[in-house]
Amino acid sequence: MAFPVFTSRSTRSRMPIEGRKQPRTPKRFLVQISAVHDPLLEELAAARLYQLAASKVGVRDYKKLVNKKLRTGERMYSFMVDQFHQGRAFALELIIIIILLLDLALVFLHKE
Repeated sequence: MAFPVFTSRSTRSRMPIEGRKQPRTPKRFLVQISAVHDPLLEELAAARLYQLAASKVGVRDYKKLVNKKLRTGERMYSFMVDQFHQGRAFALELIIIIILLLDLALVFLHKE
């Protein structure tokens, strides 16, 4: 694929890259990319568009926040499970002590 060589600015057709002196905005970028029909360039354009959108939305910050919340949730879950197991163990020990006390009471009461 050969690219045309332009000798003067007047014979040059208007290309999507022309006008780069203006700052690139997402809207202007979409207008420039809409004329592209090459699959490889469309992929590059989609990646650039995603990068622009991600920077506007703050995807990295959002991902960090979600990971932080997941770690906090995991810690809370493990703490709650530990507390449940400790409570269950305490209840079982209490039931065993009550059974032993009842057994001792019955032994001493029937000892006549």
